[in-house]
Amino acid sequence: MASRGRKSNKEDALRQYLWRKANPGKNKIITDRADLKRKYGLTETQFAYLLGSQQGLCAVCKQEEKILSNQGKPRNLSVDHCHATGKIRGLLCYRCNHALGLCEDKPNLLRELATYLEQADTGFII
Repeated sequence: MASRGRKSNKEDALRQYLWRKANPGKNKIITDRADLKRKYGLTETQFAYLLGSQQGLCAVCKQEEKILSNQGKPRNLSVDHCHATGKIRGLLCYRCNHALGLCEDKPNLLRELATYLEQADTGFII
């Protein structure tokens, strides 16, 4: 039972849900800021500094983000970090971040993939 002057958890949840639905842009900004701090220990200013130092481009492919958000705008670059140490390495586009993640931060696997591609160009065709 809710005490006087205090809304129940259900009322709080409903109020928050309605506000998020009515303010999707503001909600995204608030969520993004909280995620930066919680996941990576970064402030919005530090993220902006990284983004500026990379001139808004992916640290690997040197391209702007091409993947669009649900609102039809380019997504933010992803914070790339070492999963073992938590150290931030830079900002990557979705594709480069995804490719790196699939390689599980194994440089040897990335080198083997590059070698494979280089050899495949001169390899045999069936």
